Amino acid sequence: MSVADILVKYPTVMTNKDWQKKKGPFAKLAGKTGVGESLQACEKAWAAVDWSVFDLDQTRKKGRKAVRDGFKTAQAEYKKSVEGLRKALMAASAAADKAAAGFKKNKLIPSSATKAAADISKTAQLMLVATKSIDMKEFEALAARYDRIDKINSYEALRKDKDVLKDFLVFAKKEYSLENYMFLEQSETTKVTAKNAQAVYDAYISTASKYQLNISNKVRKAYEDCMAQQDWGSMDGVMEKVRNEVIANLLDTLIRFKAEA
Repeated sequence: MSVADILVKYPTVMTNKDWQKKKGPFAKLAGKTGVGESLQACEKAWAAVDWSVFDLDQTRKKGRKAVRDGFKTAQAEYKKSVEGLRKALMAASAAADKAAAGFKKNKLIPSSATKAAADISKTAQLMLVATKSIDMKEFEALAARYDRIDKINSYEALRKDKDVLKDFLVFAKKEYSLENYMFLEQSETTKVTAKNAQAVYDAYISTASKYQLNISNKVRKAYEDCMAQQDWGSMDGVMEKVRNEVIANLLDTLIRFKAEA
């Protein structure tokens, strides 16, 4: 979540200094409008808001605890400061509308002053919309996702959470360990026989394979021996050993993924 630019950088048009400059001498002679005071109140209320607490990206950099606490922190800041700003903005908009209407009736006051008041009201309304659109639930959603990730400690659990799995596979590809998941998925229902032993070997077991698995030489040799001796009865046990080592590798990747997620 990010806060709209109109809130992060206070608009010049909403400053009393800009208003005093634009309304001109004739409007000043017409009497007080209350616009200047309301703008000063807006500036003060805006400065009191800690906008950084609504920045999810920045909060994420501070760690998981900050994200988990972020939802409550953002809620508290909204109630403490943003609601006060909203009241000030509504008052400024009302004062500006009243001033614009009065200026329009006075032929001595130039249209530029009327426009200046109208611009204040319009900007105040835009800022009100922006404050209303601050969605703090993104903090809650990310915290819930962290909780889900923290609970994933097995290959089976990882497979079940499709949302987390998608990000995990992107991470695994980045660190060149995607072959572990690919092999586990493909070998889940595949029985190695005389018909496919060579294909499985070429795809994952061979040291020349593009997706070579990081398994022990002992297990790799056991697979090669079963192929050479046509010992398909022992191949199931060898494949179980291969899968166990690959699962261990995948869980190592999972640990690193969880640290960066």
